[in-house]
Amino acid sequence: MSEQGPGRGIDHLVIAVRDLDRAAEAYAALGFTLTPENLHPFGSKNRIVQLDGLFLEILGIQDGAELAPHDGDAFSFARFNADFLARREGCSMLVMESRDRDADLTAMQAAGLTTCAPFEFSRIANLPDGGTATVGFRLAFATDTSMPESAFFVCEQLAPEHFWKADFQRHANGCAGVVAAHAVCDTPSDTATLFAGLAGSDAVDEIVGGIRIATPRGAIEVLTGDAHKARFGVEPVIDGAHLAGITLSSGEFGAARDHARKAVPAAAISEDRIVIAPDDLFGVMLVIVPA
Repeated sequence: MSEQGPGRGIDHLVIAVRDLDRAAEAYAALGFTLTPENLHPFGSKNRIVQLDGLFLEILGIQDGAELAPHDGDAFSFARFNADFLARREGCSMLVMESRDRDADLTAMQAAGLTTCAPFEFSRIANLPDGGTATVGFRLAFATDTSMPESAFFVCEQLAPEHFWKADFQRHANGCAGVVAAHAVCDTPSDTATLFAGLAGSDAVDEIVGGIRIATPRGAIEVLTGDAHKARFGVEPVIDGAHLAGITLSSGEFGAARDHARKAVPAAAISEDRIVIAPDDLFGVMLVIVPA
Protein backbone atom coordinates (compact mmCIF):
# COMPACT_ATOMS: atom_id res chain seq x y z
CA MET A 1 0.00 0.00 0.00
CA SER A 2 1.16 3.52 -0.67
CA GLU A 3 2.17 5.86 2.15
CA GLN A 4 -0.27 8.54 3.25
CA GLY A 5 -0.07 12.00 4.70
CA PRO A 6 -2.60 13.62 7.01
CA GLY A 7 -6.29 13.12 6.39
CA ARG A 8 -8.14 10.17 4.94
CA GLY A 9 -7.44 8.92 1.42
CA ILE A 10 -9.87 7.17 -0.90
CA ASP A 11 -10.14 3.53 0.18
CA HIS A 12 -12.61 2.12 -2.30
CA LEU A 13 -15.68 2.60 -4.41
CA VAL A 14 -18.66 0.27 -4.03
CA ILE A 15 -20.10 -0.60 -7.46
CA ALA A 16 -23.46 -2.33 -7.09
CA VAL A 17 -24.39 -4.76 -9.88
CA ARG A 18 -27.27 -7.17 -10.44
CA ASP A 19 -25.17 -9.93 -12.04
CA LEU A 20 -21.80 -10.24 -10.31
CA ASP A 21 -20.43 -12.86 -12.69
CA ARG A 22 -21.25 -10.81 -15.79
CA ALA A 23 -19.78 -7.66 -14.25
CA ALA A 24 -16.59 -9.51 -13.30
CA GLU A 25 -16.24 -10.73 -16.87
CA ALA A 26 -16.57 -7.16 -18.15
CA TYR A 27 -13.86 -5.84 -15.82
CA ALA A 28 -11.60 -8.77 -16.67
CA ALA A 29 -12.06 -8.01 -20.38
CA LEU A 30 -10.81 -4.48 -19.64
CA GLY A 31 -7.58 -5.98 -18.32
CA PHE A 32 -8.30 -6.04 -14.59
CA THR A 33 -7.42 -8.91 -12.28
CA LEU A 34 -10.24 -9.70 -9.85
CA THR A 35 -10.29 -11.66 -6.62
CA PRO A 36 -12.41 -14.79 -6.37
CA GLU A 37 -15.92 -14.22 -5.03
CA ASN A 38 -16.14 -13.31 -1.35
CA LEU A 39 -19.27 -13.64 0.80
CA HIS A 40 -20.36 -11.21 3.51
CA PRO A 41 -22.11 -12.57 6.61
CA PHE A 42 -24.97 -10.09 6.09
CA GLY A 43 -26.06 -11.17 2.60
CA SER A 44 -23.93 -9.37 0.04
CA LYS A 45 -21.01 -10.70 -2.02
CA ASN A 46 -18.17 -9.14 -3.96
CA ARG A 47 -15.28 -9.44 -6.34
CA ILE A 48 -12.50 -6.95 -5.83
CA VAL A 49 -10.10 -5.07 -8.11
CA GLN A 50 -7.10 -4.23 -5.92
CA LEU A 51 -4.94 -1.26 -6.89
CA ASP A 52 -2.23 0.68 -5.01
CA GLY A 53 -3.83 1.08 -1.59
CA LEU A 54 -7.39 1.27 -2.88
CA PHE A 55 -9.84 -1.01 -4.60
CA LEU A 56 -13.04 -1.28 -6.59
CA GLU A 57 -15.62 -3.41 -4.82
CA ILE A 58 -17.88 -5.00 -7.42
CA LEU A 59 -20.84 -5.89 -5.22
CA GLY A 60 -23.89 -8.10 -5.59
CA ILE A 61 -26.55 -9.56 -3.29
CA GLN A 62 -26.54 -13.26 -2.41
CA ASP A 63 -29.50 -15.17 -3.83
CA GLY A 64 -32.16 -15.76 -1.21
CA ALA A 65 -30.32 -13.82 1.49
CA GLU A 66 -32.31 -12.34 4.36
CA LEU A 67 -31.14 -8.75 4.64
CA ALA A 68 -31.31 -6.87 7.90
CA PRO A 69 -33.31 -3.64 7.71
CA HIS A 70 -32.03 -0.27 8.82
CA ASP A 71 -32.91 -0.07 12.51
CA GLY A 72 -32.67 3.23 14.31
CA ASP A 73 -29.11 4.45 13.82
CA ALA A 74 -27.98 0.97 12.70
CA PHE A 75 -27.10 1.13 9.00
CA SER A 76 -27.65 -2.04 6.93
CA PHE A 77 -24.98 -2.22 4.22
CA ALA A 78 -26.65 -5.03 2.30
CA ARG A 79 -30.15 -3.53 2.54
CA PHE A 80 -28.89 -0.16 1.30
CA ASN A 81 -27.28 -1.76 -1.74
CA ALA A 82 -30.27 -3.99 -2.44
CA ASP A 83 -32.51 -0.92 -2.41
CA PHE A 84 -30.04 0.87 -4.68
CA LEU A 85 -30.14 -2.05 -7.12
CA ALA A 86 -33.91 -1.94 -7.17
CA ARG A 87 -33.46 1.47 -8.85
CA ARG A 88 -30.33 0.99 -10.93
CA GLU A 89 -26.73 -0.26 -11.05
CA GLY A 90 -23.69 1.94 -10.42
CA CYS A 91 -21.57 3.62 -7.78
CA SER A 92 -23.52 3.32 -4.56
CA MET A 93 -20.92 4.23 -1.92
CA LEU A 94 -17.62 6.08 -1.54
CA VAL A 95 -15.30 4.82 1.18
CA MET A 96 -12.35 6.53 2.86
CA GLU A 97 -9.49 4.71 4.56
CA SER A 98 -9.33 4.79 8.35
CA ARG A 99 -6.50 4.05 10.73
CA ASP A 100 -8.76 4.52 13.76
CA ARG A 101 -12.48 4.07 13.14
CA ASP A 102 -13.58 5.46 16.48
CA ALA A 103 -11.47 8.61 16.18
CA ASP A 104 -12.65 9.15 12.62
CA LEU A 105 -16.29 8.71 13.65
CA THR A 106 -15.83 11.40 16.29
CA ALA A 107 -14.12 13.66 13.76
CA MET A 108 -16.90 13.20 11.20
CA GLN A 109 -19.51 14.07 13.81
CA ALA A 110 -17.53 17.18 14.78
CA ALA A 111 -17.43 18.15 11.08
CA GLY A 112 -21.23 18.13 10.97
CA LEU A 113 -21.81 14.82 9.17
CA THR A 114 -24.84 12.67 9.90
CA THR A 115 -23.38 9.40 11.14
CA CYS A 116 -24.77 5.97 11.99
CA ALA A 117 -23.84 3.44 14.64
CA PRO A 118 -20.33 1.97 14.23
CA PHE A 119 -20.18 -1.53 12.76
CA GLU A 120 -17.59 -4.25 12.37
CA PHE A 121 -17.45 -7.68 10.79
CA SER A 122 -15.13 -10.39 9.55
CA ARG A 123 -15.27 -12.65 6.52
CA ILE A 124 -13.24 -15.33 4.77
CA ALA A 125 -10.92 -14.00 2.06
CA ASN A 126 -10.05 -16.25 -0.87
CA LEU A 127 -6.31 -15.93 -1.57
CA PRO A 128 -4.36 -16.12 -4.85
CA ASP A 129 -2.87 -19.52 -3.96
CA GLY A 130 -6.28 -21.06 -3.36
CA GLY A 131 -6.08 -20.78 0.41
CA THR A 132 -8.21 -18.70 2.72
CA ALA A 133 -7.72 -16.25 5.57
CA THR A 134 -9.96 -14.23 7.85
CA VAL A 135 -10.10 -10.49 7.28
CA GLY A 136 -11.94 -7.94 9.40
CA PHE A 137 -13.18 -4.39 9.04
CA ARG A 138 -14.37 -1.64 11.39
CA LEU A 139 -16.76 0.80 9.69
CA ALA A 140 -18.41 4.12 10.44
CA PHE A 141 -21.20 5.15 8.07
CA ALA A 142 -22.41 8.61 7.09
CA THR A 143 -25.26 9.93 4.97
CA ASP A 144 -26.04 13.44 3.76
CA THR A 145 -29.03 15.22 2.26
CA SER A 146 -26.79 16.72 -0.45
CA MET A 147 -26.23 13.19 -1.84
CA PRO A 148 -29.42 11.36 -0.86
CA GLU A 149 -28.93 8.40 -3.22
CA SER A 150 -25.45 7.58 -1.92
CA ALA A 151 -23.86 6.45 1.32
CA PHE A 152 -20.37 6.85 2.71
CA PHE A 153 -18.15 5.28 5.31
CA VAL A 154 -14.65 5.04 6.67
CA CYS A 155 -13.05 1.59 6.75
CA GLU A 156 -10.35 0.40 9.15
CA GLN A 157 -8.86 -2.95 8.19
CA LEU A 158 -8.04 -5.38 11.00
CA ALA A 159 -5.94 -7.85 8.98
CA PRO A 160 -4.50 -5.92 6.01
CA GLU A 161 -1.71 -8.48 5.56
CA HIS A 162 -4.35 -11.01 4.49
CA PHE A 163 -6.31 -8.59 2.32
CA TRP A 164 -3.68 -6.89 0.16
CA LYS A 165 -1.97 -9.33 -2.20
CA ALA A 166 0.54 -8.47 -4.93
CA ASP A 167 -0.91 -11.10 -7.28
CA PHE A 168 -4.28 -9.34 -7.18
CA GLN A 169 -2.65 -5.97 -7.95
CA ARG A 170 -1.08 -7.01 -11.28
CA HIS A 171 -3.37 -5.88 -14.09
CA ALA A 172 -2.88 -6.44 -17.80
CA ASN A 173 -4.04 -2.87 -18.43
CA GLY A 174 -1.33 -1.43 -16.15
CA CYS A 175 -3.78 0.35 -13.83
CA ALA A 176 -2.44 1.00 -10.35
CA GLY A 177 -3.46 4.36 -8.87
CA VAL A 178 -6.46 6.61 -8.48
CA VAL A 179 -6.59 10.15 -9.82
CA ALA A 180 -10.07 11.10 -8.66
CA ALA A 181 -13.49 9.87 -7.65
CA HIS A 182 -16.27 11.78 -9.42
CA ALA A 183 -19.70 12.95 -8.30
CA VAL A 184 -22.41 15.05 -9.90
CA CYS A 185 -24.61 17.57 -8.10
CA ASP A 186 -26.72 20.52 -9.28
CA THR A 187 -24.94 22.75 -6.76
CA PRO A 188 -21.53 21.16 -6.03
CA SER A 189 -20.79 23.54 -3.17
CA ASP A 190 -23.68 21.92 -1.28
CA THR A 191 -21.50 18.79 -0.92
CA ALA A 192 -18.41 20.56 0.45
CA THR A 193 -19.15 19.83 4.10
CA LEU A 194 -19.82 16.16 3.33
CA PHE A 195 -16.72 15.43 1.27
CA ALA A 196 -14.35 17.59 3.31
CA GLY A 197 -15.64 15.88 6.45
CA LEU A 198 -15.12 12.45 4.92
CA ALA A 199 -11.59 13.33 3.84
CA GLY A 200 -10.72 15.03 7.13
CA SER A 201 -9.75 18.16 5.21
CA ASP A 202 -10.75 21.81 5.18
CA ALA A 203 -9.22 22.42 1.74
CA VAL A 204 -12.06 22.72 -0.78
CA ASP A 205 -10.90 24.13 -4.11
CA GLU A 206 -13.10 25.60 -6.81
CA ILE A 207 -12.64 24.12 -10.29
CA VAL A 208 -14.48 24.77 -13.53
CA GLY A 209 -18.05 23.69 -12.93
CA GLY A 210 -17.56 22.42 -9.41
CA ILE A 211 -15.29 21.70 -6.46
CA ARG A 212 -12.30 19.50 -5.69
CA ILE A 213 -11.11 18.07 -2.38
CA ALA A 214 -7.58 16.66 -2.44
CA THR A 215 -6.92 13.60 -0.28
CA PRO A 216 -3.75 11.64 0.49
CA ARG A 217 -4.89 9.14 -2.16
CA GLY A 218 -6.75 10.70 -5.07
CA ALA A 219 -9.12 13.65 -5.17
CA ILE A 220 -12.88 13.91 -4.84
CA GLU A 221 -14.34 16.05 -7.62
CA VAL A 222 -17.96 17.20 -7.80
CA LEU A 223 -19.29 18.81 -10.99
CA THR A 224 -22.63 20.04 -12.26
CA GLY A 225 -24.25 17.78 -14.84
CA ASP A 226 -23.37 20.17 -17.67
CA ALA A 227 -19.76 20.50 -16.53
CA HIS A 228 -19.49 16.72 -16.21
CA LYS A 229 -20.74 16.23 -19.77
CA ALA A 230 -18.44 18.95 -21.11
CA ARG A 231 -15.39 17.47 -19.40
CA PHE A 232 -15.90 13.77 -20.07
CA GLY A 233 -18.19 13.74 -23.11
CA VAL A 234 -20.75 11.49 -21.44
CA GLU A 235 -24.14 12.20 -19.91
CA PRO A 236 -24.48 11.78 -16.15
CA VAL A 237 -26.02 8.42 -15.44
CA ILE A 238 -29.07 9.99 -13.74
CA ASP A 239 -30.49 13.43 -13.04
CA GLY A 240 -29.69 14.73 -9.58
CA ALA A 241 -26.85 14.17 -7.15
CA HIS A 242 -24.96 10.89 -7.45
CA LEU A 243 -21.57 9.21 -7.45
CA ALA A 244 -20.57 9.06 -11.11
CA GLY A 245 -17.34 7.10 -11.41
CA ILE A 246 -13.58 7.11 -11.08
CA THR A 247 -10.38 8.03 -12.93
CA LEU A 248 -7.50 5.57 -12.66
CA SER A 249 -3.92 5.89 -13.89
CA SER A 250 -2.11 3.26 -15.94
CA GLY A 251 1.61 2.68 -16.27
CA GLU A 252 0.94 0.71 -19.47
CA PHE A 253 -1.51 2.99 -21.21
CA GLY A 254 -1.09 1.33 -24.60
CA ALA A 255 -2.20 -1.97 -23.10
CA ALA A 256 -5.14 -0.23 -21.41
CA ARG A 257 -6.23 1.22 -24.76
CA ASP A 258 -5.95 -2.17 -26.47
CA HIS A 259 -8.15 -3.82 -23.84
CA ALA A 260 -10.71 -1.01 -23.96
CA ARG A 261 -10.96 -1.11 -27.76
CA LYS A 262 -11.72 -4.84 -27.68
CA ALA A 263 -13.97 -4.86 -24.64
CA VAL A 264 -15.95 -1.64 -25.20
CA PRO A 265 -15.93 -0.57 -28.86
CA ALA A 266 -17.98 2.53 -27.96
CA ALA A 267 -15.33 3.81 -25.54
CA ALA A 268 -13.89 7.26 -26.29
CA ILE A 269 -10.18 6.58 -26.70
CA SER A 270 -7.48 9.16 -27.40
CA GLU A 271 -3.74 9.45 -26.93
CA ASP A 272 -4.15 10.58 -23.34
CA ARG A 273 -7.50 9.31 -22.09
CA ILE A 274 -9.99 6.44 -22.16
CA VAL A 275 -13.57 7.24 -21.19
CA ILE A 276 -16.09 4.43 -20.77
CA ALA A 277 -19.65 5.66 -20.38
CA PRO A 278 -21.98 4.41 -17.62
CA ASP A 279 -24.24 2.73 -20.17
CA ASP A 280 -21.32 0.50 -21.15
CA LEU A 281 -20.13 -0.45 -17.65
CA PHE A 282 -22.99 -1.16 -15.24
CA GLY A 283 -23.78 2.47 -14.47
CA VAL A 284 -20.19 3.56 -13.80
CA MET A 285 -18.08 6.05 -15.71
CA LEU A 286 -14.51 4.70 -15.87
CA VAL A 287 -11.71 6.98 -17.04
CA ILE A 288 -8.13 5.76 -17.48
CA VAL A 289 -5.20 8.13 -18.07
CA PRO A 290 -1.44 7.58 -18.39
CA ALA A 291 0.46 7.45 -15.09
